[in-house]
Amino acid sequence: MCLCVWMSACGKTERSNTAGDGDEASATATIDDHHAATEAAADSGRQSASRPIDDAPHTVPSTQPPVISPVATEAQPPRTQPPAVLPPAALGEGRRDTESDNGEHGGGSGAANSRTRCRGLDADYRWTGRRQASQWVPGLYPGGRTERRVAALTFDDGPDDDTTGALLDILAAAQVPATFFVVGRILDSDSHPLIHRMHDEGHEIGNHTFRHARQFDRVMGVNSAHWVLAEVELCEIAINLALHTETTRDFRRARGDVFGDLHWDTSPEDTVAAYPEIRDRYELWLADRALNPRRSAYFRPPGGAPFYGGSDYAPAIHNQWGDAMERSGMLQVLWHRDTRDWELARRNDEDEVFKLTLARLLEAIHQGGIVLMHDRSNPEIVRAALARAAEWDDVQFVTLEHFVRQEFDCSLEDLQRELSAVAAVAPPLGPLVVEPEAVSPTD
Repeated sequence: MCLCVWMSACGKTERSNTAGDGDEASATATIDDHHAATEAAADSGRQSASRPIDDAPHTVPSTQPPVISPVATEAQPPRTQPPAVLPPAALGEGRRDTESDNGEHGGGSGAANSRTRCRGLDADYRWTGRRQASQWVPGLYPGGRTERRVAALTFDDGPDDDTTGALLDILAAAQVPATFFVVGRILDSDSHPLIHRMHDEGHEIGNHTFRHARQFDRVMGVNSAHWVLAEVELCEIAINLALHTETTRDFRRARGDVFGDLHWDTSPEDTVAAYPEIRDRYELWLADRALNPRRSAYFRPPGGAPFYGGSDYAPAIHNQWGDAMERSGMLQVLWHRDTRDWELARRNDEDEVFKLTLARLLEAIHQGGIVLMHDRSNPEIVRAALARAAEWDDVQFVTLEHFVRQEFDCSLEDLQRELSAVAAVAPPLGPLVVEPEAVSPTD
């Protein structure tokens, strides 16, 4: 068996034909003894299956899985001083005066005139490698190159107090890397140790917005770019406060000092209005402690919006989205394989949920690519899938940088540098547009 991280090159390059969120990926190959293996793995792990999402809490078994194979891991930086990249332009504050590009997609800064190192990026934050018109924001999308049995595991919507710890145990024992796209509002005293574990154990931490609002890319109409960027930046602040505090007590105090009265159910308009003061308090908090903020390399939009929304997503929404993401300095990451574990977890039959989710995860690993799962799914499904995958001759679990290098032909560090440089000189978002209120007719 070949189990590697990052840039191993076993397997043949293929194109992914995965549909968007809402369409189940079709199989492109038959897994050897797939159904028999699925049944065997399901039988071995079903007894320890945890609750479906939103059901009663469960007890995580203490039995550790067998190690798949040793892989080299790079030394991680101290958790109180994570690596930093250039900060993005602040909401409503430009680094310098620059005219906005008035081209077909809007939002380009036109600031970087020299050729970039990374393939497919032009001077106006447009991605020339896009396969659909809506994919002009640089990112990793369905349709990108994938290889059989070369998979990057990603987990959304955490950290979850009940399941993420067990999931981290399973990944550590198997020595498999993953990317966790975390939701800022979930970071609290209980999940504080979990985000430290993600960082210290070598996993990537990605941004999944502050509150994971549905259709959050268009809830403020013409002002949606302000809302999207505020959601991204508030999540970054929450991640940094967690990583830069050693104890849950310190984190709780820091979160209260910086976020003040902001809550997960604060309206979009009030959130946008509160963000500048929150950002100022956060910058003072960092300065008082001589800390450098770390910056997430990857961003995943909740539900894949606006790329998995159907024909109702108008070009104007994509322009608003692009204006916000240009200033974030992050790479947008979608997925190639969706296990739809969140959908299956709603069923009442735990055995059926376990069996079906395991089958989908095994199929996703076999087909290869960026695999989407969620923190709150039963971690024993991951344990069973990794045990089965260990029997394959050429499976590789890689980080997202593997796909960055395939798509952009450069390192993640170079890509971050270029995206951050664009964000640093991006012109400010325009002022909030005050839409007139409806006037009631008078008698």
